[in-house]
Amino acid sequence: MIKLNSEKNSALIQQALQLRTEIIESVKQNGGHLAGNLGVVELTIMLHQLFNFPIDKIIFDVGHQSYVHKILTGRNLKDLRQTNGVSGFNDPKESIYDSFIAGHSGNSLSAGLGLCYARDLKGENFKIIVVIGDASITNGLALESLFSHREKPENFLVILNDNDMSISENKSTLQSMQSAEKKALFTSCGFEYIDGGDGHDFENLYKILQKAKKKTKAIFIHLKTRKGKGLDFAEKNPCNYHSLQKDLQPAQNDFSGAMAKSIEKIAAKNKDIVVITPAMQYGLALDEFFYRYPTRSMDVGICESHAFTMAAGMAKGGLRPIICTYSTFLQRAYDQLIHDICIQNLPVIICLDRAGFVGGDGKTHQGLFDIPAMRTIPHLQIYTPKDCREGELMLQFAIKQNCPVVLRYPNAKAVNFHQESSIEMENLWEILHSGQSDIVLLANGARAVARAMQVQKKIPDITIVNARTIKPLDEKLLKNIQNKRIFTIEEGYLSAGFGSCIAEFYIVQRMQVQLEIIAMDERFIDHGSIEEQAKIAKISTEDILKRIEKSR
Repeated sequence: MIKLNSEKNSALIQQALQLRTEIIESVKQNGGHLAGNLGVVELTIMLHQLFNFPIDKIIFDVGHQSYVHKILTGRNLKDLRQTNGVSGFNDPKESIYDSFIAGHSGNSLSAGLGLCYARDLKGENFKIIVVIGDASITNGLALESLFSHREKPENFLVILNDNDMSISENKSTLQSMQSAEKKALFTSCGFEYIDGGDGHDFENLYKILQKAKKKTKAIFIHLKTRKGKGLDFAEKNPCNYHSLQKDLQPAQNDFSGAMAKSIEKIAAKNKDIVVITPAMQYGLALDEFFYRYPTRSMDVGICESHAFTMAAGMAKGGLRPIICTYSTFLQRAYDQLIHDICIQNLPVIICLDRAGFVGGDGKTHQGLFDIPAMRTIPHLQIYTPKDCREGELMLQFAIKQNCPVVLRYPNAKAVNFHQESSIEMENLWEILHSGQSDIVLLANGARAVARAMQVQKKIPDITIVNARTIKPLDEKLLKNIQNKRIFTIEEGYLSAGFGSCIAEFYIVQRMQVQLEIIAMDERFIDHGSIEEQAKIAKISTEDILKRIEKSR
């Protein structure tokens, strides 16, 4: 048995303690992913001890277990997730040590195989290592890559960082398999399987990884780790310490909690209501619903495609499924949304949280693509509540529709406008303020409405419209304001966005209008605060004021 000498082992244990302290302090100062990073400290240290990065390549799946890797490759976490600071995920633009982008889960094995084939065709010689954890291996893309080819390339090392968790508890069939079953599975996929045991024991890690390093055959190592390791309350409650704001506080997201409560109210009256979420139970405040309705709630893990098609099956069977996920993760089920839900015009409701900017999570998680992606799909309706109360009213309205409906809202401490009007097909939008000038602001989405109302304080004579649906539009109101000077405001892209909807409407109606669209250019927005991101995108309150004043 290979042994690590006691002096070296002691030094590594001390290094692990220091790294955990640095991670905790960085997350306390800036927010970020805590428990997952604490669970992979020893493994990352030993990988950097034994392999030659960046010549050897390492891919983390998902990126919220890479803070140790960032520190060991010379990055300072003091500005973690801040504008122009270190990303909370892996990004090759940030460092040559980051071999591939890592924000969404499940891409590591496919990317690793691609790098292997490129390496081999070019006659190069180095190891490619994938560290996959937090239930990412049960993602559809990861499983496709495992089963796609019986033969795996040489010098390919996959490490399953198994902490029994996704964001919430991992309930997959793979997780419940016995060791012999897992060995048979991964061996059949073309790997030599190693049950690696304790992923926090340096001597064990040294033995296992040295053994794997000397082999050329593709190796799959299954390690057991503890999410939140080294921080007692994070170990006991890893779900609550998965992702945090400053001072280790949970995110203040009024919309998530309000929408979860609204779903509970509706479910109490309608026994056909069921809730499906792809590993977002905790992030979307659905714990109480899962507790109250255990047979009507399903967390399917990091499997968005499965969630959407299963919802379609439920709707076809007479239920009223509500899918709860993030805007950025809708992208992973786009085919299923079109093919399985919308073509059949099934009454599935999709509660789309984290729409618009997401702050520190940055470009891999920005909720900016759903409007351009969805607005061309027949049958689908899209609603955007201005505040939590309107979100509840919209959910009630959505239940009455016999078609697929999306409700999109931001991760935000909501502004309560203390103004509401009934939502009907003949009364889709509402006028929040009537001004005497000929300027009308059509604001779509909670943050856009808030910015419009801030603009109104500076320019009192303008009219503010809460344009709270994207599909369908309020055509009657649009026709009534055709002779006004119209500005559209949104937290999204100019291309195929809300403002583009309005422009297309007037073109089709052959109406001559004065229209300015205030929206983002085509670009990715990095991590930082929400308002800093709005300024970069030139859609902040100040930018809106400048556009209006310039037009006068």
